[in-house]
Amino acid sequence: MGLKMKKWGGILVLFILGLSHVSHAQDLSPIEIYSKCYSRISDFPVEINSSDYKKVAEGSLDPVSACENLLNKAMFERTGNTKKLKNENDVVAQSILRNFNQFHNSWFTSLSAGGTLEKAVYNFTDSTEPALFITDALFGSNHYKSIFTRTKPLRGIRRGKATSLYTIGRVEFRNRPIITGPFKRPGNNTDSDAWEALDFARVPTGYLVGVTEPPDKRVRLRYAYYEDTIEQSDWSSARDDETHVNLTENFGGGILGSQAYIMANSEANQRLDGGNRIHRRMANNTFSDLLCLTLPTLLNEDVGAYMKKYNKSDLSFRKDRSCARCHATLDPFAHTARNITPIITTANNYRDLIRKIDGFGNAIQMRPFRRYKVRTNQQSTADSDTAYIRRAPQGHLYYRDYDGNLIDETVTGLNNLGQKLTQQNDPYVCAAQRYYKFLTGITVPVANKTGTPFYMKHREEVVELGLSLKKHGSLKRLILDILKSPAFQTRNPSLDLKQGVE
Repeated sequence: MGLKMKKWGGILVLFILGLSHVSHAQDLSPIEIYSKCYSRISDFPVEINSSDYKKVAEGSLDPVSACENLLNKAMFERTGNTKKLKNENDVVAQSILRNFNQFHNSWFTSLSAGGTLEKAVYNFTDSTEPALFITDALFGSNHYKSIFTRTKPLRGIRRGKATSLYTIGRVEFRNRPIITGPFKRPGNNTDSDAWEALDFARVPTGYLVGVTEPPDKRVRLRYAYYEDTIEQSDWSSARDDETHVNLTENFGGGILGSQAYIMANSEANQRLDGGNRIHRRMANNTFSDLLCLTLPTLLNEDVGAYMKKYNKSDLSFRKDRSCARCHATLDPFAHTARNITPIITTANNYRDLIRKIDGFGNAIQMRPFRRYKVRTNQQSTADSDTAYIRRAPQGHLYYRDYDGNLIDETVTGLNNLGQKLTQQNDPYVCAAQRYYKFLTGITVPVANKTGTPFYMKHREEVVELGLSLKKHGSLKRLILDILKSPAFQTRNPSLDLKQGVE
């Protein structure tokens, strides 16, 4: 009898141990699904005394619908150019908005103060603006493609901490002299008309409650620095019609034309030349941040036309085929932003000179971006082109997508580039890939076309989610689709198939 009991006891133990290695698809209970999605969405533990929790527990409300109710707490209401939380004092709504905005901000590799501009710029340019475009697409119910098509800037509306003014040496930015020279009167006397006082508040700090389109903020340009020296003798004048630069301008193409995105990624604080100095880092990071692609994607046979075009170049990256596999994608992408270049309001010696005058001791110069007027459609292959920023912003969208298909689209300017990107699959599949990881914890680098059965199964699901997003455009629906998936509703999805890439 004892031997039989030991035998059956051993079998029972083996059976229980065997169960621990078996996973059944969508094996979480409804209340477990709701609790899981509640914490993922709100960054709070589930509220067990809430009416939705009780309805899910009793079976009168399905968990994904309850999660949708939770997500709806943070949906924006619109008033004019402003969108805000319906109840901005609701701590759960605040947390949902903060949670997703931080997630969106994590997509970007270079969003931090610095770049090529003076730090003062970040007091009127929201450094999180690119993430706000995605956040507004979710909570403002915009089609996801709007992150590439919008033409207006965005600023966060924040509460909590007092909105402070920018200071240098304890002097407030309000009515601060901004040097807009250089200009000198005969005899090298400084001209007091070479400055103006700007009065605007700093980008607010505190917790995010909404977004708004800020008004234009224009700084006057003096002739002495908006005049260009152009070699072409047939260009009688290079003076632009504009006499001001707009500190809040979006240059088109949504995130692509965000001054915050350009300044965070810009490599040059000097005039672009079409060779060494172009917006190449911005191009590279766009592929990484918004398409989930790591360059090079092109094959050796794809770069013949690029190398032929620059066959007289002395730049090594234009002559080496392995380098050209990246540059044949980066350079024509960057050409679409060639007219957007940083300028400085005055030379350092002039700034120091004007500071010696009473009342100008705290005067500052600024380094904003401006869009230069196109003077010719003629293109150049020179290694250093003095007229690069004056040529039409013609380029190519040239790369291989996540499935290895060659994309070759002629584009002109950031607006057109943004439109062409919305027609590709990569931006949507990339968004699905990022949300899938955020909600399920499963990393699926879709650009890898081979892998274990576990990886290939989830890659197929992510691609399907991305292509669906391209059609309906709703990030909210993408979230709900992921919440309904076996990957979210299974206790341990890695055991459905053999353990693979995560």
